[in-house]
Amino acid sequence: MMTPYAQSGVSGRVLLLGLAAATVIVTGCSRPRIDTSSDEAMGQSVAQVRDSLPADKQKQFEEAYMIVAMQGVSLAGVMAGTVTPGSMTAAAKSRLNGKTGDEVIAEAAKIKAEEEAKAKEEAKAEIAKLEQSRAAVEAAKAQMAKFEVVDAKFRQTKNFIGMNEPMITLTVKNNTPHAVARAFFIGTLTSPGRSVPWLREEFNYTIRGGIEPGEQATWHLSPNQFSEWGTVTPDKDAGLKVEVVGLEGADGKRLFTDAKFDEEDAARLASLKKQYGL
Repeated sequence: MMTPYAQSGVSGRVLLLGLAAATVIVTGCSRPRIDTSSDEAMGQSVAQVRDSLPADKQKQFEEAYMIVAMQGVSLAGVMAGTVTPGSMTAAAKSRLNGKTGDEVIAEAAKIKAEEEAKAKEEAKAEIAKLEQSRAAVEAAKAQMAKFEVVDAKFRQTKNFIGMNEPMITLTVKNNTPHAVARAFFIGTLTSPGRSVPWLREEFNYTIRGGIEPGEQATWHLSPNQFSEWGTVTPDKDAGLKVEVVGLEGADGKRLFTDAKFDEEDAARLASLKKQYGL
């Protein structure tokens, strides 16, 4: 049989536990919350919420506060006039009103997670598009390689007033199954033993009468004397390498592909894959 003393002890412990629980509830409910009923109340309550947090959370709260307040605000919206200072303030107050410091921090973490997930999905789509362009360009290169540059030479002569007159001489053969009306090239001027080229420049040529499948032609092209071709001063032993980078058919449309994938695109693709581990 339990003694009265023992019963009293159990009741005392229950009472103490009840008081402790009530204290926790009251303390929890008394945590400062942001009040956006007025600008003054908002300023005071935000400061109280911040100061109520442990020192190691105060900086975190400041960052979280800005994330929640600025959610959905974009430069494009501001420039378009769909987002105004008034609408930004009203939306921020609505999102922050009644929240404790921990709730603001939690909301900011949720927003960041959603934005990161969205950014990753957008990165996946961009990566897929870039890889598709790369594949199309590689396939096109294989086809354009059939438009063969048999020989390429570059020289400069002086005109009657002593200015440089550049000349590019190309011999090409069309081994593609298409008539070609215009060809696009990249010319690289280098010298043996030099790691840096004298010149790397794009140029194109509209072919009078076109060049039919199986035909070979030699062209003498005169770049503008004020262009890079006219001002470059290479060694006498410099040689010209010419790469075909685009062809147009008789209808004026690009043959094989309209896709573009350059060094900038390659760097962007590598950066996205590294950033998102894809």
